[in-house]
Amino acid sequence: MNDEQTLGAAFGIGKALVRDAIWDQDRCNWLGPMNDTFLGSMLSGYGSLGPSIYDGTAGIALFLAQLGKITGDPIVTRTALGAINHATSRYSDCPDTVSLSFYTGQVGVGYAAITIGQLMDQPALVDSGKRIIVDVLSADLQGKCVLDVMLGVSASIPAIISLEDTLGRDVIKAPLLAWGDKILNLATEDDAGLSWNTTSEMQVNASGADWMEPSSTAKPNLLGYGHGACGIGLALLELGIAFDVPAMVSAGKRAFDYESHWFDDAQQSWPDLRYHGDTTATGRTEVAWCHGSTGIGLARLRAFALTGDPVFQAEAKTASRLTQQTLMTRLKPQTNMCLCHGVCGDVELFINDHDTLSGDEDLVVGAVQDFIANTFVDADRPFPYGGGDRHQPPGFMLGLAGTGYALLRTMNTGKPPSLLCVGNG
Repeated sequence: MNDEQTLGAAFGIGKALVRDAIWDQDRCNWLGPMNDTFLGSMLSGYGSLGPSIYDGTAGIALFLAQLGKITGDPIVTRTALGAINHATSRYSDCPDTVSLSFYTGQVGVGYAAITIGQLMDQPALVDSGKRIIVDVLSADLQGKCVLDVMLGVSASIPAIISLEDTLGRDVIKAPLLAWGDKILNLATEDDAGLSWNTTSEMQVNASGADWMEPSSTAKPNLLGYGHGACGIGLALLELGIAFDVPAMVSAGKRAFDYESHWFDDAQQSWPDLRYHGDTTATGRTEVAWCHGSTGIGLARLRAFALTGDPVFQAEAKTASRLTQQTLMTRLKPQTNMCLCHGVCGDVELFINDHDTLSGDEDLVVGAVQDFIANTFVDADRPFPYGGGDRHQPPGFMLGLAGTGYALLRTMNTGKPPSLLCVGNG
């Protein structure tokens, strides 16, 4: 697809979201899949969305705002504002245990409000986002997820640093360094490097996937971007470089060392340590943003940009090769198209600085674009997200808004910034 066709596909998703929005004065929301606790058990259901980036109205707002800016469509723009108005009015609905998170918590809502406010020249929205983030920066860390990218502060740190000019360096420096100190205090150090027991933190403060449940068998600390060593290590690198703290930089590099230690030369992969010791498990060498080579590659691309260390570049190339091999086998009608663990997350690795990787990036992006055009857009077929043809979540990391954003990211000109690894292009 050329840029005009790609934008047309993204606009098709935008029109569907606009159509399905449910309005209340200047706010709008959507219905979609959700998880909630009922009689002590986490159950899947269907209901109105929360405010988060991950699967709530802030994420949808970010996509629609970028789409509205590019197309100039007033209805798309109005719906983006309605979505972010809902998110900012309900940001405290984010579960307290994950309130520090960029993807699932209040930081993401504040970031979205500032970004959209600046994009659409809405100073009141920028002010609202600033208030949300400043409040989060002063919050007590007790009882909250701190560590990882998905639920803790490791994505919030680079996101807030990227807003330094808006928030003020003096406002963000001390709280962010306190977050970094907390991360370091929770680290496990051995000969391999630094790592963190994110699984135990999730068992206390979150629930859901089987792999989060307590196990009688001790497992190594996780690898990967979403819940593992490189996501946390990258946050420490960002902190150390932004505020000139060599100890943070060193600790960040030690986290990457831990992950490099686990690389399996025979299998040519980073093992998925969620399944360590389970010889019957599938997905032991996952390729995704959350777990596996896609996120590992994105973290190393950013680490290379920050440090210029050729080791990071070499490992980014390895991750790119592994992701490409798997991605090209996933271009099938039933493949999940989400950002978190699907095709649209994988393609993000090939959108960045081509000089850093192998040079095949345009071919990979083109193959994904053609697959989307031929299989879904031209055939007027719904995008698959793991729940059958009728399962069309509207949200960002698991659904339509994320697919639309990924399409905008594959454009040659005018593409929005990365939200899968803030700072990466």
